[in-house]
Amino acid sequence: MAKKGAKQNGTPAPQEMAAGMHFVRPDELTACETIGKFIYDTKTGAFFTRTPSSWAKILLFYCIFYACLAGMSVSLMYFFLHNYIEGSVSPRWTLDESRIGTNPGLGNRPLSHNTENHFTLLIINTKFRTQIRYIKQLDEFLKPYNDLLGQQREICDFERMPKDRTLTSCSVDISQWDPCTAQHSYGYNQSAPCVFLKLNRIFDWVPEYYNSTDELPEDMPKSLKEHITQLSVTEPEKLNMVWVTCDGELPDDKEHIGKLKYLPDQGFPGYYYPYVNTEGYLSPLIALHFVRPTPGVIIKVECRLWAKNTVYDKREGTASVKFQIFVE
Repeated sequence: MAKKGAKQNGTPAPQEMAAGMHFVRPDELTACETIGKFIYDTKTGAFFTRTPSSWAKILLFYCIFYACLAGMSVSLMYFFLHNYIEGSVSPRWTLDESRIGTNPGLGNRPLSHNTENHFTLLIINTKFRTQIRYIKQLDEFLKPYNDLLGQQREICDFERMPKDRTLTSCSVDISQWDPCTAQHSYGYNQSAPCVFLKLNRIFDWVPEYYNSTDELPEDMPKSLKEHITQLSVTEPEKLNMVWVTCDGELPDDKEHIGKLKYLPDQGFPGYYYPYVNTEGYLSPLIALHFVRPTPGVIIKVECRLWAKNTVYDKREGTASVKFQIFVE
């Protein structure tokens, strides 16, 4: 049997461990001595609690960190200054080289905060005049089209193109688009609403037209084919158009949508293109007039672009726009 206090398996006994430990009472320092030690510790050689090597490491870290931050800021500023469009200056990258690409999107106004399955839902209620918010939104949207003071615009048609697109642009006269005018409340007070369509701007984009009856796509609606065929005989100069067709998305929607009117034409005239960021440029518009939609039914509407260089994808929603109307 091992004696009390003896080592067992080479481990010092508790008494021996206690005997080898000495508690060192820290020196009592005055306030001045504490501050002095904080500034410079003679024992460790530390300045402000850090040794010279520690200060060197932390300074190196922050130098690298702020150098990377400054480099990133300079790179972003360089990218911004070389791609920002100011006045009539063209962007650095256009069409296929740009992020936007060459496939323009189609937009609609007015918009609504009510959405269902990503469709904008326009609720028209003439009794409670909830449509006033849509009228005000259209007034604001169309304000540049009514403000002609100080703008360099000229009247264009298919035989009169702008003389210099960098200086002047074509005017858009919406005053004769009855009943899709402010004087008629855009049809919202008569349960026959107007929805305005616009093509997104793509710098230098020129549409390729379906202006020949021999090259019309098979899935083009019959009504548009007939319209193009008629124009080819009566007014062939009007065939240079980015065509638009609108209809109900599903068979039930087609049944309830009723008659549609396109004002002033069923497309965007080609003389508005290409867009070159001319000061005061106005995008061409189409006013889609729902003459008598079935009340009490949510109608899903899809509008689609028709040009050779627009790619339609129903799932992705490219070259098209969808919205819903509900007339109470």
